[in-house]
Amino acid sequence: MDQKLSELIVFKNRKYVIAQKPPGISSQVNLSEEKSLQNYLEIYLKHKIHVINRIDRPVHGLVLYASSKEAAATLTNMVRERKINKYYLALVESKPPEETGILKHFLSRNAKNRKAIINDVASPRFKESILNYELLHSFENYHLLKIQTVTGRFHQIRAQLGKIGCPIKGDVKYGARRSNKDRSIHLLAYHLAFKDPFTGEQVSLNAEIPTSDGLWKDVAEVIKKG
Repeated sequence: MDQKLSELIVFKNRKYVIAQKPPGISSQVNLSEEKSLQNYLEIYLKHKIHVINRIDRPVHGLVLYASSKEAAATLTNMVRERKINKYYLALVESKPPEETGILKHFLSRNAKNRKAIINDVASPRFKESILNYELLHSFENYHLLKIQTVTGRFHQIRAQLGKIGCPIKGDVKYGARRSNKDRSIHLLAYHLAFKDPFTGEQVSLNAEIPTSDGLWKDVAEVIKKG
């Protein structure tokens, strides 16, 4: 991994760690021989950690890890009760039909090709998937969306945006015209906020917006202006 681990750690205390995952690396230990961000952090921190919110390999952004099984149980329960607020920034190829909206679909996972299968109606094995979106800005060829997930399904944001004809830039698996050179996609797990269940303090963090290309730099300018 190119970046120093100390630079990727956004917040750390005795109960949990929040790190910014670069694209191209898994957020958690997996069956492949490639090391994940979790592996690297465990080596750096010298203890085992437990992933709380996973993000896909080609996605940038904030990942929350618990430092013990007990902390993991508490934080996982907060996720289940929707007490952890998180939102994403996505650059999509087409403008959505409305500037704000709610997407409701039903998703299943094809383990063989690691892709979400999506339906408009409920059926066996398909779970309801809901997200809210807001159009923040339109560039010449791409559109910046703020995404908040209500449910947390496999590839949910990618699949649902692809379903409505708004694939994320670089995400050829879900309909993008072409891949990005570095095999990333233009989806960023940008914001993470919650009330610390151990101290009662409010935690609110934003990821650094990538500087890997001009589009991300344009996004940074839009977010800076508010």
